[in-house]
Amino acid sequence: MDVMETDLKQVLRTGQSLTEGHIQYFIYQILHALNFIHSSGVIHRDITPANILVNKNCDLKICDFGLSKEESDQGEHMTDYVTMRWYRAPELVMEDKRYSAQIDVWGVGSILGELLGARPLFQGKDRVNQLDKIIDVIGTPSEEDINSIGSTAAQKYLKKKSFRPAPDWASVYPRASPEALDLLRRMLVFHPDKRITVAEALKHPFLRDLYEESDVQVSIQHFNFDETQHKTIQEVKWAVYDESVAFHKNHPRTAPRPQQQQHSAQQPAAAASLPTVDIAGEWRSAQQTIERGEEECGAEQFDKYVGSVE
Repeated sequence: MDVMETDLKQVLRTGQSLTEGHIQYFIYQILHALNFIHSSGVIHRDITPANILVNKNCDLKICDFGLSKEESDQGEHMTDYVTMRWYRAPELVMEDKRYSAQIDVWGVGSILGELLGARPLFQGKDRVNQLDKIIDVIGTPSEEDINSIGSTAAQKYLKKKSFRPAPDWASVYPRASPEALDLLRRMLVFHPDKRITVAEALKHPFLRDLYEESDVQVSIQHFNFDETQHKTIQEVKWAVYDESVAFHKNHPRTAPRPQQQQHSAQQPAAAASLPTVDIAGEWRSAQQTIERGEEECGAEQFDKYVGSVE
């Protein structure tokens, strides 16, 4: 794997101006990678800016598969406590134990909104407040949609909330193109079955200048977590050592990287003219993407709030 100097979270923190060309290229690469992941039968379950690695040429890679899961592996043991709270899909916030790869699409939509507006869309303080933030932004879903996902307590809570109309995305993001807003609207759909899929999103008009049919036609064997090879402690130590040696040899501050130049030459024509991203002083550091200390609310908290909702 090539050295990736930073991540999308750090890029957003710098406050540097990103053109719509940047946003198109970022979102297309994320979707392209997710298409491979989903085609192998895997849900990433942690799509956040911190898990999108970036280099100065605007190349992206998805990392941190620590929470990934086989999509076919559904059941009561499936936890809804995945991904950072601000990027959790409604079905996760509402404690639905049976969810699909569509939770990753919601994560991409949240990132798209953050790229367009330079701030996170749904900054909830706890599970209940997170659901409030989602409804405040996307509007109140139909009763049919509410009844089809989540726990009974979460459904009751949502039904007692005051009605919120669907947003006028053009007023929220006045500088965004109609195509960008349409893709955002299709990604941030409350019901997962009505949400745009990764394959459909790759073909969306917002990404037409980057789209190639081969990016959607993926033939890949399903990944089997049960067949993964478990390494001994000694093998892990050697793997870390080998990776450290490889990193030092190819470090951009100590050696040229012809392989990166070769890769950059293969970028789509629409991306070749993009300005580089300023990554000075923004080296990626090790981090835990799920906040260990965050206070989560379960079904009993939804029950507690039902009586106090207007």
